[in-house]
Amino acid sequence: MINPPAIVQTEALPYAFIHLKIPRTEMHAVLPPTLTELFAAVKAQGLPIVPWFAHHLTLSEGDFDFEACIPVDSSFVPVGRVQRGLWPASTVARTIYHGDYPGLPNAWHQFSDWITQHGHASANHIYEHYIVNQGTTKISAEFRTELSWPLIAPTKESEQA
Repeated sequence: MINPPAIVQTEALPYAFIHLKIPRTEMHAVLPPTLTELFAAVKAQGLPIVPWFAHHLTLSEGDFDFEACIPVDSSFVPVGRVQRGLWPASTVARTIYHGDYPGLPNAWHQFSDWITQHGHASANHIYEHYIVNQGTTKISAEFRTELSWPLIAPTKESEQA
C-alpha cells in the first residue's frame, strides 16, 4: 500500500555512498556487506548512522545500477569505496510505501501510474529511503519506504495555473 502521493520540493542532501552495478539476483548477497562497509566508514568519522537510502541511477529489468547511501554532513571525507554524493534540491513526486521488500515493485508501479495520470514527467532515476526497515523492526508489515521520483518537466496542472 502507498500513501497518497504528493509533489514536494527537496533540499540538497549530502550523502556517503558505495556504487554498485549488479545483477538483481545478487542483491541479497552483495548488499549486506556493502552496508556494513558504508556504515563503518561513516561511524569511523564520528557521524551518526541514520536510515539509509538507495539512489537507483537507471531503471532496468536485469541489473541494479545504484548507490547505497547514508545521509552525512559536510565533514564526511571519502574513504576507500565510500564516496561523497549530493542529492540536489529538486522537485519530486513522493509517497510512502507500507510493507516489505517483495511488495516494492508493485508500489513503484502504482506510484508510476499516479505520476502519469497526473500529467507529470519523471526522470530515469529514483530514490528509496528505508525509513523503517529490518534494522528498526523485525516485523515486515511495519516497514516504511519513502519513494521519491524526480520530475523533469512542468506538469499539465502547473501549465494551466
